[in-house]
Amino acid sequence: MMKIIQQIASLGAQLTPAEHRVASYIVDYPELVLKQNVAQLAQAAGSSPASVVRFFQRAKVGNLAQFKITLSSELAKQSGPRSRDIDPYDDYELVKEKLLDNSIQSLYQTGDTLAKENVLDVVEQIHSAKRIYLLGIGASYLVAENIDQKWMRAGVTMQMYQELNVFLPLIETAGPGDLFWFISNSGQTPEVVWAAAAVKKRGLRSLSLTKVGDNPLARLTRWQLHTASPLETEVRSAATNSLLSQFLVIDIVYYFYLSQYYDEIADNISRTHAIIADYHHNFAASEKLERSDRHGIDHP
Repeated sequence: MMKIIQQIASLGAQLTPAEHRVASYIVDYPELVLKQNVAQLAQAAGSSPASVVRFFQRAKVGNLAQFKITLSSELAKQSGPRSRDIDPYDDYELVKEKLLDNSIQSLYQTGDTLAKENVLDVVEQIHSAKRIYLLGIGASYLVAENIDQKWMRAGVTMQMYQELNVFLPLIETAGPGDLFWFISNSGQTPEVVWAAAAVKKRGLRSLSLTKVGDNPLARLTRWQLHTASPLETEVRSAATNSLLSQFLVIDIVYYFYLSQYYDEIADNISRTHAIIADYHHNFAASEKLERSDRHGIDHP
């Protein structure tokens, strides 16, 4: 997805219903927009000319004429067909080439979706949270584990869940200092959307990680992180590029978090690293001693 289209797709809940129809049309049919004036775009999007004008003011991408110049330039740079999933009987080199190309595109495009101001807001919320509750189901639980493993070393209290029945009671006992972090690539996982709605109803802090664009989960959360739309077919064999992109977002947020609060958490990072290193050193020594015992070697 092109950078300016990603910018429009990420506006989501900031738009009125009429403006949202304009945004959706632009995202779906960028080539047609190049040939349309304000009235034609409004008619095609099922909106009004006034809504089109307000949309471009809110999107901060210039007026329609200026937007079309930028869009035309990005369309000209875009080359190659949309990536496909692995086809039956692809040979090894083709499988490798497809996966590498898809992964590189997804990572670069995801990087383009992350604005510094948005990441800084998220980092501040993580830092100020008393506890952070993570909810991810299926492949998204792998992302939750990655988040927990990273921030645990920085001394941040996190709890991760993939069972809604276990997660829901936490919403009723949580306080204003807690942060709920929801993970769903589509932003439409029913259990996750249900939980996010419950959190919003209670007025608690919430953060989501979804693919770019308007989706139910992003609309329900106060803060959002986005990945580019993954280069995967609708009926995918595995969550490949979406996971890579989510892991990239987590890495960027985590290391920016470290850079912002380094003096405060450096000791935690050092001590957690040291205890793991000490374990591996002593484990290796005990393994060596056990092997020597099995072979009847005398110890000094």
